[in-house]
Amino acid sequence: MSKQVLFSQAYTYFLRYQSDRPAIKSFVVYILVLETISAVITILIIYQPLVVDFGRESVLTELPVGLVAEPAVVVLIATPTHFFVAKRIQGLQRSIWIPLLICIVSVISFTGGIWASVATGRFGRYSDRYPVDMYAPAMLWMVSAAIADSLIAATLSWSLYTRRTGFRSTDAVIGRIILCQIRYIAPTEWLANLDKFTM
Repeated sequence: MSKQVLFSQAYTYFLRYQSDRPAIKSFVVYILVLETISAVITILIIYQPLVVDFGRESVLTELPVGLVAEPAVVVLIATPTHFFVAKRIQGLQRSIWIPLLICIVSVISFTGGIWASVATGRFGRYSDRYPVDMYAPAMLWMVSAAIADSLIAATLSWSLYTRRTGFRSTDAVIGRIILCQIRYIAPTEWLANLDKFTM
C-alpha cells in the first residue's frame, strides 16, 4: 500500500513539476529506486526463512541475507532525506544552526547504519546473547535517527506555530496540525525510542 502511495506521489510530482530543477528530480528518482530496493530486501527477509529454507534447522540459527543489507539501505534513504529537509528548514528559519545539527546527527545515524550492516554480516547468526559490538552500532543508528527526526518534527511544528496568519480558518488548521503532532506522532516516537533503550 505505501509503495502505491509513493509511486502515485512520484507520478503526480513528475506531471505537475516538469520544470523543476534536475537535482530535485534526481533526488525523487533516487528515493524511488532505494525504496523499491528496500521493499525487495524486506520481502527477501521473509521469503528466505519461510520458503527457501523451509524445514531446515538453519532457519533458527542463521540470519536471512537481506537482514545484513537492511540497515545500510535504510540510512541510504534517511540521510539524504534528512539533508533535504534540513535545507528546507534553513530556508524557513534563515538560520544554519538547527539544520546543521540535523545534518550532523544524520551523519552519525548513517555511520551507525553502515556499521550495523557490517556487524550483522560479520556475526550472521541468531543468538540468545549478542556481543556488545552488535548493540553499539544499532543503538548509534537508531537513537541518532530518532534525534534527527525529533529535531525535524519540533522545528517544523515551531515554524508553523510562529507563522500565524491572522485568518481564523488557516490558524485553526495550523493549530490542528500541531495538536496532531503532539497527540499522535510524538507519543509514538517516544514509545519507539523507549523500545530502543529497553531492547
